Amino acid sequence: MTVNLKTVIFTKLYSWILSIGLFSCFTLFPFESLLNPTSGIKNKFETADPVSEDYRNKISSLYSQFELQCKQKMAESSCVGLSIGVIHKGNIVLMEHFGSKVKGTGQEINDETVYRIGSVSKGFAGVLASKLIQEGKFKLTDPVNKYIPELKIKTKSIMDTITIRDILSHTTGYIQHAFSNLVDDNISMDRIIQAMNRYPLKDRVGKVYNYQNATFALIEKVIENTTGLTYEEALREYIFSPLGMNNSSASYETMTNCTNNCVGHKPAGRHNNFITTPLKPHYYNAPSAGGINSSLSDMVLWLKAIMGYQPDVLNEEVRMRAFSPYVFTTNAPKYFNRWSNLQESAYGLGWRILRFDNRVLVYHGGLVNGFRAEIAFDPGSEWGMVALFNSTCSYCNKIVPTFFETKDQIFTEESTALSNP
Repeated sequence: MTVNLKTVIFTKLYSWILSIGLFSCFTLFPFESLLNPTSGIKNKFETADPVSEDYRNKISSLYSQFELQCKQKMAESSCVGLSIGVIHKGNIVLMEHFGSKVKGTGQEINDETVYRIGSVSKGFAGVLASKLIQEGKFKLTDPVNKYIPELKIKTKSIMDTITIRDILSHTTGYIQHAFSNLVDDNISMDRIIQAMNRYPLKDRVGKVYNYQNATFALIEKVIENTTGLTYEEALREYIFSPLGMNNSSASYETMTNCTNNCVGHKPAGRHNNFITTPLKPHYYNAPSAGGINSSLSDMVLWLKAIMGYQPDVLNEEVRMRAFSPYVFTTNAPKYFNRWSNLQESAYGLGWRILRFDNRVLVYHGGLVNGFRAEIAFDPGSEWGMVALFNSTCSYCNKIVPTFFETKDQIFTEESTALSNP
């Protein structure tokens, strides 16, 4: 009997949700499944397994078609620079760079060039928290003020308690982006907590999704107070070092001293014109929400790990907990909710879960300081991709669905399989 991999994985996912008493916001369902014109997408197909000639031909077709689309879309939107990596079944099938580090300079981007990744940082926080939960440092249902006693937020009901799950899934009850202006102004989290204590919640805790940065970053103090490490030290000990992510960091000083980094670009006037924007310290004061720096080489290692190919670092329990859907987000006015064939969207722990007609994507995007980042993978077909931009061009919002649609035109479930020995 043929077993559908998507069905197996997502049956495990929902069994996990039920086993730990979490509500499921999805219905369990079966699955059937500006760049240099002389620059191209290089074949960096790396696998220790034998592959069929048909598979290699399809990979080659994917290269050429996606390269053409990248050239067209980046030229249309005047993107300054782009790094993209693709993984299939644990193998790197694409790593390439387009454009330049700084507009008009011709400075080439390479695998080690560092970008800011914005809110893609949230996925690291969610997985790190899940890993620490497994180690018994704290529980998902623990009240946040158990670890941050100075936090005294006024809830709408005396029965409500803001838990770790609430801060990581944006269900604290605050209005959207509450106190994000303070993060933007580089105010310390200690002072932001004081502001939180002065303003009551808009909604009941755990009931309504409203995207946050400041309350999300409370996880840093929880981690610091339960591990004795700074948040960046915890990232390095539990994720960066074990995965070999040697170009990654979570501080303004590291990015300032980096000699191989991109510069962010922001819109200026009409006609998709972009100008450089200076590196700013904001969101390094809340690194879990948007302060990680990383390179394509490191982000590909991260992608492989969250897809399950580094179980010694991130085992199934850790990943399932982070990727479980905790709250519906389908009605949120977000660009991904307008992607073709999207049926439902939800939020896990620092991750979005998007259900389409033919796949589920674990996904997140990021925006900070003239940088954009996108990361997504389909656990059923075992395809994943990451894209790093150093400008906020319109192509950023389209590259994920464009890639998966292009892949679908070339591959079928049967033809993607590695050849049998």
